[in-house]
Amino acid sequence: MGRPGFMSVSCYRFFGHGRMDKSPHRSAEEEQLGRQRDPLAIARTRLLKRSLATSQQLKSIDDSIMQAKKASIAFTADASAPNFAAMFHDVYADGQPGPEPLNQRLSRVLVRIRDRQSCQR
Repeated sequence: MGRPGFMSVSCYRFFGHGRMDKSPHRSAEEEQLGRQRDPLAIARTRLLKRSLATSQQLKSIDDSIMQAKKASIAFTADASAPNFAAMFHDVYADGQPGPEPLNQRLSRVLVRIRDRQSCQR
């Protein structure tokens, strides 16, 4: 407890990358097989079968998760964009350089483009 850890999870995506992505790259049979292997459905079935939880308890958990998701979406939708300079706070490890300021990066790129163009003449 309190030590760094790593968890690797492989899962099957039931839906595409967006709401309108119907995942035409896979067959209905493949998706059905993925749903049969769904660890959440398997755990739910086991909990009910072993009388470790009731349907109502599981529904209550599902409802609280849905409320948390809706609250998270509302918070995000209502939030203002962070100040650009503050966007990378707590992203990089102490002692590591942060991202290059955009104006410096653009200047550096434009100088390279200008230098290339002058070499080609």
